[in-house]
Amino acid sequence: MHENIVEQLREKLSDSSIELPMLPEVAQKVIAMTSSEDCDASQLSSLIHRDQSLAGNILKITNSAAYAGNVKIVSLQQAISRLGINLLREIALAVSVQNSLFNVPGQEKIISYLWKHSLASSAFAKEIARSRRRNVESSYLCGLLHTIGKPIVLKNLHDICKEHKTRLTPEETLQILDDEHKIISMRLTTEWDLPEQVSKSIEFFDNFAECDNFEDEVYTVVLAHLCADDLIDDCEDSQDLADHEIIDFLNLYPEDVEEILGKKEKVLELINSMG
Repeated sequence: MHENIVEQLREKLSDSSIELPMLPEVAQKVIAMTSSEDCDASQLSSLIHRDQSLAGNILKITNSAAYAGNVKIVSLQQAISRLGINLLREIALAVSVQNSLFNVPGQEKIISYLWKHSLASSAFAKEIARSRRRNVESSYLCGLLHTIGKPIVLKNLHDICKEHKTRLTPEETLQILDDEHKIISMRLTTEWDLPEQVSKSIEFFDNFAECDNFEDEVYTVVLAHLCADDLIDDCEDSQDLADHEIIDFLNLYPEDVEEILGKKEKVLELINSMG
């Protein structure tokens, strides 16, 4: 039965008429700002103000335990002053993407897992890029979006299972999402006009050794994803991660990996603030 479900899912996902969500205008412009050195605080504040729901969510997050100071933030100008434009830009992007994609009624637990994993991947990608003195903003973006098609695949899988009146275990569901999301993730990079490094991070995630462009982002995302696995799945032993071949591609030493994994509490605070 499961084989039939997967076969039907693949047919559905390969249909070019499958409905894809639109990325909000605000998120599109925030992504564009990631590659721009000309963005200033007033531009970002003005952009976010166009979406009152987004602005409210950002203020809620900036007052959470992960970011809060001694004084409550009541305006975007205060938020920018406290957090800086780059961090506020990341929060705005994450909230926009979450609102656009991460909502599949009946699959709340899986959606929560996927969202936490995306956040953890983006946070670890930042830490890895920072430790290697690479582009932090670009790495964050790739970490956040490298499995962006999974919520759409989940929705279609959920609908097919309802038709067949069958249930999959969470483990089976997550495995199918791992195996089948790439076609939709790649289509979203086109539909949403995402930067090329994001599409490369999706395309070469499973065969990173063959990547011939944006290698830094691709390698970073692979390790960030593994770190997110280690955190979200609560692995007891991280030794396998330190021995993974991606470590050599990134030219990292064991102490570098240990330092990156030492950011777990910081990443957990971020997840809790945006969950």
